[in-house]
Amino acid sequence: TEKDAYAKTDPYDSIGHTGWGLDTHDPLGVDNPKGNGAWRLESPEIPRPVGIPYRILYSVNVPNLFMAGRNVSCSHVGLGTLRVSATCAVMGQAVGTAAAGCIRHGVDPREYGKSHIDELRKALHRDDQFVPGYAQRDSSNLALGASVTATSENEGNPAANVVDGGIRTLPDDNGDVVKIVEDTGYGLINHQPKGVSRQWVSDPRYELPQSVTVRLVEKCVASEIRVVFDSDFFLPSKWVHHQVPSTLARAYKVEISKDGIEWEMLADVKVNKRRLAVHKFAPRAVREVRVTVTETYGAHSARIFEVGVW
Repeated sequence: TEKDAYAKTDPYDSIGHTGWGLDTHDPLGVDNPKGNGAWRLESPEIPRPVGIPYRILYSVNVPNLFMAGRNVSCSHVGLGTLRVSATCAVMGQAVGTAAAGCIRHGVDPREYGKSHIDELRKALHRDDQFVPGYAQRDSSNLALGASVTATSENEGNPAANVVDGGIRTLPDDNGDVVKIVEDTGYGLINHQPKGVSRQWVSDPRYELPQSVTVRLVEKCVASEIRVVFDSDFFLPSKWVHHQVPSTLARAYKVEISKDGIEWEMLADVKVNKRRLAVHKFAPRAVREVRVTVTETYGAHSARIFEVGVW
């Protein structure tokens, strides 16, 4: 509802976010101050991002029916912040993940939300979905606690950021979680507040390639590496339709080593257009992981939010 859009806290079952204003397409125009929900995108009172509750994504009377889009459970004005395409895609990702969970556990959507909501939020977070209010570390991520080195670092953007467990918010002086309130348009948001970095950025004074090396606490058997690159969701929304963001890695390599001496090439990607890169392989012993960005779409620095190992 409109009231939920102004709420200062996230719902307990948040599965994604919306960053759009209360845009209801008034028949007399979005600037009509007396119409059916005037355009309020710039209102400072609406916290952004606003968490989307899982509860609005399944039917009230059809036990096995999910919804993800403009048919979700909301009021007319509440739909104003949920109706844009990228936000519908966020809900679609949550529904797809939840549907798989329902099948896996043999339960309907309502029961899955009651008994497995933490599993759903964890899975979405691992898949690079921004989930407001979720700040747990994935204990199965072998990169937690790892040491990290890089060929270069930009001031304020240390390599150690890539193994922070994917935590997308920063604690304040009291240890409380700081809520991200940036409006990014089209329901998109980066994994950081403006001015606060949670990523590794190479020193722009040095040419690419630049690499970051993650040394696990101990040698472990792994079968999957996930890398989250920077697709610059702070850009004006027009880039979504017209260009690939300059900060995204165009070409990169992923290598693993069991001893830090001999390296095995897992991936040598020449044309990447993904923010989340998932590389799966036959289980084997891994002690170090090296990700090398050889080319971007124009930016002078390599940028990586996270390197996860499973």
